Amino acid sequence: MTEALRQDHRYVRHFGVEGDALDDTSLHLVPIPDLMSAPPAMESEPLEAAPPELFETIRPEPAPEASAPSPFRTGQLDYEIPDVMQLHQPVLCTVRLAGTEVAPEDIRISDISIHAAIQITSEMSVRLVDISNGVNFGIAAISSERQAISENSFTEWKISVTPLKAGTFSLFLRISAHFDGKTQDVEVLQKSIRVNDDLTRSPEEIARQIRKKIVFLAADSKSGLLLGRESNKIREELLMSTQRDEFLYTTIFEVTGLDFSRTLLREKPTIVHFSGHGNAKGIFLVNEREMPQLASTEALKKLFVILNKNWIVVFL
Repeated sequence: MTEALRQDHRYVRHFGVEGDALDDTSLHLVPIPDLMSAPPAMESEPLEAAPPELFETIRPEPAPEASAPSPFRTGQLDYEIPDVMQLHQPVLCTVRLAGTEVAPEDIRISDISIHAAIQITSEMSVRLVDISNGVNFGIAAISSERQAISENSFTEWKISVTPLKAGTFSLFLRISAHFDGKTQDVEVLQKSIRVNDDLTRSPEEIARQIRKKIVFLAADSKSGLLLGRESNKIREELLMSTQRDEFLYTTIFEVTGLDFSRTLLREKPTIVHFSGHGNAKGIFLVNEREMPQLASTEALKKLFVILNKNWIVVFL
């Protein structure tokens, strides 16, 4: 293992607010160079003369079989799940999936919907999950849970959510891919929902008064860092806090550079918690091929300039 690989570690850094503003596509990713050098060439020794019958018995090795093409392709996700809901009033949540051949503006649900890159197959499932098993929310699928993903158009899911208790509770958006008789989860988003029981205040008014919004972003969760467990511990601590009603908590895993910038620009969080790998040059996000790529410190500093002035950044 080379010195560059040995220095890879989890990274903690606080960023200031100096820098120029940039749009949500200006987070430049630097491909990681090939750190593994090729072994030195070996000098060949002269081949001794072999008996003629040896050459007669040698047969060419069969060509290796070509690997099967991947069932996955790069796609788009757009979803709208409100931060605040009214007690006992159904809310229609919308999720859309499409390939990259569909223009982003065509898949967009609304001006406040969240857009992200995602790996898709020809058939996908979308579910909203209440981990309380129906105690906090009543969930009814309006669309079929499992649908085909066609080219040149988006596929849409409509899910009705009815809050059953006042307070702050979590919903999970689970997106699964189906291929070769298998099912694989490709996206699991945890989102905190504030349920309002005050009929004199609208959900929109309460959403504007929420003081702190936490976004947990994680990359390379397959490396054994147990990022899901880390996110759950944060959520549990928030739920036990006497100030829990002042916070909303959202998690996104396997974050790409585009996901990172767009999520922060749209969610406008007060606290950003990033978990993954990094070094002195920046943090490692994930590209569309699920390979690590470096987001530089300078690009990150510029991104945070245009966020709310009260943000606190924590990189671990």
